[in-house]
Amino acid sequence: MGRFADLETGFLAALKVDAARLLEDLLNDPELPLALPAAQPGEQRSGTQPKMVLTLLGYITLRSRQYLYDPKRQIGRFPLDQGLELIEGYSPAVAKGMCRAGALAGSFEAASQDLLTYLGLEIDGRQIQRMIERLAPGWPSGVAPRPRSTIPPPVKSSVSAVMAPG
Repeated sequence: MGRFADLETGFLAALKVDAARLLEDLLNDPELPLALPAAQPGEQRSGTQPKMVLTLLGYITLRSRQYLYDPKRQIGRFPLDQGLELIEGYSPAVAKGMCRAGALAGSFEAASQDLLTYLGLEIDGRQIQRMIERLAPGWPSGVAPRPRSTIPPPVKSSVSAVMAPG
């Protein structure tokens, strides 16, 4: 890579770090409507618990996630996680990218490399496999999707470019 590419990559990395901190501050704001969950009948507030989440910007920490527990039904939930539509420790956009990369690459490890190359996210191939199995439960376990071969090959044309004056 040349010097400009290194400069460009460095700026992008710095911007992502700053944006991740801004997002983290926003999501940890105690006045955020999602952070003020309404307990359902039978639920009790059972403290808070932090969680690291991988976003397109990098890792952020949700510091004060309220945990609500219903002792009668013996189930609990984190309303902030539900409101943000988190999937395990991933933002919805990262989960979508994991599934798309896993569906298009020839293997989960190739999908991992694609995510690193295109999004700058280090995600192990096994995590991509688990995400696909979670979101597409009918998919055969351990089998990476094959790239579609229904796209027709490019057709040669006598016109290779069109230019307008001006």
